[in-house]
Amino acid sequence: MTELFFATLKACLGDLTKDLRFLHKPSGTLIAPQIIDVMMDRPTAPVEEGDEYPLVRWMIYEGEFRRMSAAPFKVLVDAGIYTDGSVVEGNAEISRLCSALGGIVENPRFAPYKLGPVVRFTLGAPESPDKNPGVQPHPYYHCRLFLEFLVAGGH
Repeated sequence: MTELFFATLKACLGDLTKDLRFLHKPSGTLIAPQIIDVMMDRPTAPVEEGDEYPLVRWMIYEGEFRRMSAAPFKVLVDAGIYTDGSVVEGNAEISRLCSALGGIVENPRFAPYKLGPVVRFTLGAPESPDKNPGVQPHPYYHCRLFLEFLVAGGH
């Protein structure tokens, strides 16, 4: 987990979603998802409902420390959109965003780490994946990807 890794992951997520456009409720315009890491500053001015959508937010949530070497860690990527359309349209849009983010498996190198061979994902509200899997809180739609980064070997 280095500054270079943080910058590389953020750039990768931006590249995967740069051609997508989703409704930004406060402005009424279509914009690319905002790439957010949870270390960003808190807002200092009032924030309108839905201002952060569409978003791709990532955070490291688990890892190891190893003496004298890099160690594996796990990253959650949460993505969300707002729609003024129907439930069917909202589900189609979040599926499109999730599929675009899933493209991360095509370029797994994040020196000195590599992405693990499997990227799991879930669709639905992140607060209740066990109680109501796949249920979306219309007009907001969410997906979550689970990334595991391993130390890249020299083989």
